[in-house]
Amino acid sequence: MKPALSVLILILGFVGCSRGPDSETAIDSSPETPPPASALKSVAELPVLHGGGRVMPLDTFSRLVLLQISGRRSYGEESALEWMMQVLMYPDRGLDDVIFLVEHPDVLSDMNVPITQEVEGKAKPSTRRFSYNHLRPGLGELQLLAGRARNIPEDQRGLVEKEAVRLFENIMLYDQFRQTFAFTQSVPGIEIKTPEVREALELTDESGPIRFLHLREHTPQLIHLVEDATDSESLTEAQTEAFAVARLVRQAESHWAELPLPLLPEAPHGTDHFLAPYDALTKTMQDQDLVNAGRRSLELFEAWRAGNWQEVETLAGDITAFTRARMDHLRETALTGFEARFNRANYFGRAKVFYLFAFFLALGSVVSGSDLWRKMAWVPLAFGLLLHVVGLGWRIYLTARPPVTNLYGTFLFVSLVCVLLAILVEVLVKNGLGLFVGSLIAVMFIFLAERYIATGDTMGKVVAVLASNFWLSTHVLAVTTGYAGVWIAGVFGHIWLIFKLLGKDKDTLKLVQLIMEGLLGFGLTFAFLGTMLGGVWADQSWGRFWGWDPKENGALLIVLWTAAVYHARVGGLIKEKGMAMGAVAGCITVMVAWLGVNLLSVGLHSYGFTDTMLNLFVGYIAVELAFMAVMGVLLYLKESVFLSGSKDPLVSEPPKPAL
Repeated sequence: MKPALSVLILILGFVGCSRGPDSETAIDSSPETPPPASALKSVAELPVLHGGGRVMPLDTFSRLVLLQISGRRSYGEESALEWMMQVLMYPDRGLDDVIFLVEHPDVLSDMNVPITQEVEGKAKPSTRRFSYNHLRPGLGELQLLAGRARNIPEDQRGLVEKEAVRLFENIMLYDQFRQTFAFTQSVPGIEIKTPEVREALELTDESGPIRFLHLREHTPQLIHLVEDATDSESLTEAQTEAFAVARLVRQAESHWAELPLPLLPEAPHGTDHFLAPYDALTKTMQDQDLVNAGRRSLELFEAWRAGNWQEVETLAGDITAFTRARMDHLRETALTGFEARFNRANYFGRAKVFYLFAFFLALGSVVSGSDLWRKMAWVPLAFGLLLHVVGLGWRIYLTARPPVTNLYGTFLFVSLVCVLLAILVEVLVKNGLGLFVGSLIAVMFIFLAERYIATGDTMGKVVAVLASNFWLSTHVLAVTTGYAGVWIAGVFGHIWLIFKLLGKDKDTLKLVQLIMEGLLGFGLTFAFLGTMLGGVWADQSWGRFWGWDPKENGALLIVLWTAAVYHARVGGLIKEKGMAMGAVAGCITVMVAWLGVNLLSVGLHSYGFTDTMLNLFVGYIAVELAFMAVMGVLLYLKESVFLSGSKDPLVSEPPKPAL
């Protein structure tokens, strides 16, 4: 009886240490050689089913996980994929990595852990990101906080409650990834002494440490030892030990079931349900191909830890081929390699760098009047535009949809239209303003797109309202083109007001005014066209042309505002300054229609994730309103002084010579 009890105690401890928020894994952390680029490339293309229902490469999956946990797309010099492989293959090594984003320090205080963490190699302590080991002492308190917060309706939770739930879920997710291959470890300290049980489990004196997977595979062979058991009082020592081993397997399986790395498709050509490696290994033998794929994933784990990179590439290729063959009805499964290459290319990040160079050169041209700088600005702008177009082309190919299915896509598309319009302006006027405005808008909107990435998958499945490629190619593209026209007109409105304040000559002001009015008319035309096409789409989809949906109202607001500005100008109600102010207000109108209505999270068109955009949106509106107010006051003072015949207080005069 005593050997069996010792087995039970050990196995319960084994299960307890293999999962949970305060666990340490027993997997050996032997040194590994750095993986070559070819090995990383092979595992980057592994198809994985994301929680959003899209099959994506492991590279994209890793980026989304790290963004969720840390708010970043890389960890130091490690890519997200390298970080993920470290977590999966060497789960003990990253416990001091400063990766957990904590956006509210009161959560740390409630956990009774320090609100700062010293980071090796850093002069200043970290105040927003913390390591697993730093948070470990307070995980019990965090679990209680998250439990209490979950009892509160989500829309009634405060900032601290929301952050406690988010942090706890991220820590649990991280811990589950650490346990993905924990079933390969040996059971610590276990001794199975009964000869009958050892024989049934095929254990010999030379077997060495007992691995859990071996126990799991041979547990069915214990049935003949316990089939004649009647009650616990009459169990033999062998039967007691056999029951203890079976209990270990059952409890471990309940902990390791459905871990968050859905790597292997369960049913060929059927439902899109993927299994983690352990779940695939423990499927019934009726699906031997799936079991074999599970074994290959285990072999991949062992080859990676052994530094056998050629074997890693072969096994990763086998698993990828297995998944693609099973899911050949899903186009996205066949494109994981292309998507991984798209991720590595980082087209939009590189385009932003070129646009930034073009911006500074164009700014220098506008300030100094240098035609050489203006011509030099064309070079980085052209490279940025090329990368921008190629990147959007890749997204269209990968998603098989126009590039406007979410806010991320609209940022990229609107910025591209603005650059093209700015190039047209520059070709016509040749004074550097087009290059300056186009590069500025491109940098701003690509920056906003990068902020939006943190909200999740940017190529995920579209919501039902966007399911028609025809209407995406007409209504949505037309509306967003209208956004671009009104927005770039507003930027030239800013320039007109600044030039007016600086006392630029009438010809320059007249030129900027004509550009502004032409672009505003372009935006009005496409905004109106897109709104009307949207009504036709709504009539086909929902049986009504107009339903006063917030997004519909936003599009109508752009049309009404730009039309009102034009009518006021033609009717003499406003002059050049009023037209410029109206164009600047048009920028605000576009942002309200583009982003603001999504903040309401209501309506049939509310398809954008907007939590991370709220502060930027509110801050932008405040800055624009302040700009309009300040410029209005300064121009009023300037004009009042000019009309009174006094000297302009905004223009300094040289000091008088001493007598």
